[in-house]
Amino acid sequence: MLYSEILELKRMLSATNAPAPTLQLWDGSEVKQFLKISESTLYRLRKNGDIPYVEVGNRYYYPKQVILEQLAQRIAQRNDPSKKFDT
Repeated sequence: MLYSEILELKRMLSATNAPAPTLQLWDGSEVKQFLKISESTLYRLRKNGDIPYVEVGNRYYYPKQVILEQLAQRIAQRNDPSKKFDT
């Protein structure tokens, strides 16, 4: 899923002769430390498709920018005044 999107992005960029963007990847320990989650929670997020990843051999890597964007979206939704109940 993510791998095919990366290949498509590389193909499009090479067609325009633009330099390829740098994709920063976190390993599982970096994601767990940043999000303050356990190994089992990271496993569940991965299996449910809630967090994108790339599997290389028997290791998983996670796109840093996508994780940061998803976190920002969830924080914005949580702070959305239209979602609050009137008390």
